[in-house]
Formats: sequence, C-alpha cells, structure tokens
Amino acid sequence: MGRPSSYTAEIAGAICDRIANGEPLKRICADELMPHYSTVRSWMVDKPEFSVLSARAYETGCHALADECLDIADTAKNDWMEFEENDDVGYRLNGENIQRSKLRIDTRMRLIGKWLPKVYGDKQHIEHSVDTSLADAIKAARERAGKK
Repeated sequence: MGRPSSYTAEIAGAICDRIANGEPLKRICADELMPHYSTVRSWMVDKPEFSVLSARAYETGCHALADECLDIADTAKNDWMEFEENDDVGYRLNGENIQRSKLRIDTRMRLIGKWLPKVYGDKQHIEHSVDTSLADAIKAARERAGKK
C-alpha cells in the first residue's frame, strides 16, 4: 500500500492533532501511513481549510513545546552516572546529558519565540528621545528655507 496523497479530513485531522502535540511535521510525514512532507506543505497553500487548521495546530504545538521545555528542565534523569574505579564507587555528573538538555530547551525556545513571538518572543523596548523642542525645529526649518 502506498502513501496517501489525496486530501481527506481524517488525514488532515490526524496531522493537525500531532502538530498540536508538538511533533514536527517532518517526523509525522516519516510515518508510512502519512502523506509525503511536500504533499502536506502543498495542502497548507492549496487547501484553505487545512491552512486554518494547521495554523491553529502550530500555535497549540508551540505551547506544547514550551511545556516540554519545563519537563526537560525539571527532569534530572541521567544527570548523574554511576561509576566504579578501583575501590571507589559513586556517582559523577554527566555533563554531556546536561549540555544536551540545555540545547534541547534552547532550540525549542528559539523556534517558538519566532513562531509565536507575541507570547514567547523577546520583549523589545524602544526609547526615542528628542533634544530639540518642536518650536526650535520649526524655527530652524524656516531659516533653512530662507524665511525669517
């Protein structure tokens, strides 16, 4: 049996459910029961109903990824490794696992910050100040125009 290529509400719903749970589209489309990645991407352009559903699913998926970041940060699994050297037995910090956890969190936060900037993007504060009063600016403009 080949991969589905025809759009159906059932397949669209299954894809959107998985996206809403934070699963990447490439991984979803790697499933033999799912259409190819390029097929789904074309549906996002060609099928208005799927475009709306998938956009909503991606937004929900961003929240799922943020929740996942908390899980990664709160889980100490594999942060310590048991070791045995000569007569010394104990635990050592597993720096590789900690660095991987940091990378996983950072990657997710950067992506959701770009995908959903109003919620997860960095806040920017722009301050604008003017040293000249409006009256002085008008006077200078008139002088440059040759009027006094």
